[in-house]
Amino acid sequence: MYTAMTRGCAWLWAARDEAGAVGYRPGNTPRPEPTLLLAMAQVDVPIDWLEGQQLGWAGRLAPLLLGQRKEAEALVTRELDRLRSERSETGAASDDFDASLPAWGWVPGTAGWTEPTAHALLALRAVGEGDSPEAGQARAFLRDRQGADGGWNYGNPRMMGQALDSAPVATGWALLALADTRDDDERCAWGLAWLEAHCARLPTDHSLALLTMARGVLGADPEPTARALMDRQRADGSWGGRCDLTALGCAALMAVVGPPIQLGIR
Repeated sequence: MYTAMTRGCAWLWAARDEAGAVGYRPGNTPRPEPTLLLAMAQVDVPIDWLEGQQLGWAGRLAPLLLGQRKEAEALVTRELDRLRSERSETGAASDDFDASLPAWGWVPGTAGWTEPTAHALLALRAVGEGDSPEAGQARAFLRDRQGADGGWNYGNPRMMGQALDSAPVATGWALLALADTRDDDERCAWGLAWLEAHCARLPTDHSLALLTMARGVLGADPEPTARALMDRQRADGSWGGRCDLTALGCAALMAVVGPPIQLGIR
């Protein structure tokens, strides 16, 4: 497993451009999300390049992944300030979900969504603000949006009285975000069971990587899922030939063999 992890990291190092940034695939235009995710695989992240970019929603990954790095202090402060100012529009509560809960969307001023809100909560926790009002709002939103099957949809669990299907990637990020206290143990166990069942039927590189990390932070043995993920690694060392998935794959294996990415959990 250690060999698989180092092969993935080596592939990521080779995928970097002259500035140290990456696109979603080698040779693609560099993007903030895959470049920030390099830090999950312990690969150097180009702070200067990131400071010159409009990071959009991906900027919420900066406090999470770079919050303890002195050289990234200005970048992290900038993205935290933006995070605090970009909560979603709110409406009235309904039988389907509570639209009055502020959260975070992919674009400022729009509705809240699961993944951006989970990223925001993880970012706040990573810099020691897990008890802030903003973190409390993120938790309340994620708790409200858990579906009847235990997982999380991209946004709302129900629409017009009908339950919506849960999504594995959204569920994985929600579990990582809610795993910081014992208050959500039952909720997380329910969500983890849904994600495990989904991955048993329809495994993907993305969902298996998040499931492996979620199992690790929730006290379940991550090794069986990590081995399933390792079996999907390509001969070149990547997962899916993609920089974002390979970074997540390496981070998932690090949950077993170390050094794991610190997510401010428990």
